[in-house]
Amino acid sequence: MAEKERTKNRLLQAEGIEVAKASGVQFGRPKKLITAEFIRVYYEWKSGSIKAVDAMRLLNMKARTFYRRVKEYEESLAN
Repeated sequence: MAEKERTKNRLLQAEGIEVAKASGVQFGRPKKLITAEFIRVYYEWKSGSIKAVDAMRLLNMKARTFYRRVKEYEESLAN
């Protein structure tokens, strides 16, 4: 009985998620964008003026987010 109810709930949840996505609802945490501040700190870091840890602290980013944004920014420069 409980398994049947759980299956029903999961189905309803999946349908709700589909409807929300179709109407443009964004799920998850908001993305940290590449701003002018990021670009300024990026060039300081690349020139060796500051360490990566300091750049992350200035931008209030975790390491994974910082390096992901660095990769995105460098790819945008290559194109």
